[in-house]
Amino acid sequence: MGQIIYQGAIDDSFISPGKKRKAKNHYLQLALEASIANKRPEIAKTQAVGCFINYKEND
Repeated sequence: MGQIIYQGAIDDSFISPGKKRKAKNHYLQLALEASIANKRPEIAKTQAVGCFINYKEND
């Protein structure tokens, strides 16, 4: 059975819903790289801000 090694934001590009900046920290990438190296990620959990999802309206 699998194990959760990281939970949270992909990176820190979203400051708040709808407000984005260039990412400085790529949390998911770092967690995956640590896992590949059989290590625990330094940051295992962050708070995800979320993002808007625009749905196409039905005609």
